[in-house]
Amino acid sequence: TFKQVLLKAKQQQIMVGLLLIDLDYFRYINDTLSHIAGDHLLHVLGKRFQACFGSNNIVVARLGGDEFAILVKNLENEAQLINTAQLAYAQLEQPVSYVGHRMRIGMSIGCTVYPRDAQNSSNLLKCADIALNDLKNSGRGGIRMFNQEMFRSLDMPLKDGAAASGAPTAPASGSDCRLSPF
Repeated sequence: TFKQVLLKAKQQQIMVGLLLIDLDYFRYINDTLSHIAGDHLLHVLGKRFQACFGSNNIVVARLGGDEFAILVKNLENEAQLINTAQLAYAQLEQPVSYVGHRMRIGMSIGCTVYPRDAQNSSNLLKCADIALNDLKNSGRGGIRMFNQEMFRSLDMPLKDGAAASGAPTAPASGSDCRLSPF
């Protein structure tokens, strides 16, 4: 499991990379071609991920909806994670068709590294999600590596309405994604 991979990484003092992948405009496929077409797209993309990342060092999982996670064990450096993200992104270069319709869809990928960005699985996922949302807020499609500056951009829109609604806010300036477990 994810937690076991991080525990082993902690014991061996090695890095682990996480990619959080969201398909851009997936709802459009479901709305215009049908949910069956959307399921077909997810199935084809999942098979492509499994085919190109079939090693013991990389784990691919569908998180639900139109999200996938790719866990890179024994990560050597950030460049290796970016290369893995680029390979995942390239899986949409070959078109996916369903009953004669070419499905055009984009992909946004948020990336993060253990232990640099977070110390546990839930916070590592949170960091990848923050990177993914930062990318989507600046225009969909592409790859974004998590960095601490993303908290500052999160803090601005949240401060106005979050306190009144009881929604969580970004950590205070200077803190990082190494939060205590939920």
